[in-house]
Amino acid sequence: MKRMGFGGKWIRWIRRCIFSASFAVLANGSPTEFFSTSRGLRQRDPVSPLLFLLSLEVFTRMIETASTARLISELSVGGNTTTLNISHLLFVDDTIIFCDSDCEQMINLRCVLTWFEAVSGLN
Repeated sequence: MKRMGFGGKWIRWIRRCIFSASFAVLANGSPTEFFSTSRGLRQRDPVSPLLFLLSLEVFTRMIETASTARLISELSVGGNTTTLNISHLLFVDDTIIFCDSDCEQMINLRCVLTWFEAVSGLN
């Protein structure tokens, strides 16, 4: 978030929302002791869609960078005069990534996904 231009105060607010949650579970109709999670968002949390979109922006840029560097090929769609190159499609929580089915591109795609996993952590 810092690299995207968000201020330190806003980042601290978001981290507080994520890391301050505590939960209890009903076991046979009785609540257990409260416990905290180490990471992650709660379902139906109002900030979840915003953070999801921010993380997808990072993912989109990573895929586009890999496509521009020709590490992952794109799908070309169009006719003689206009061609549209598509590297990926995002819809709600579904992602489709287009690339050739050769081993080198699969390795490159796996590297992109591993890097995304590494940079999307909140540590």
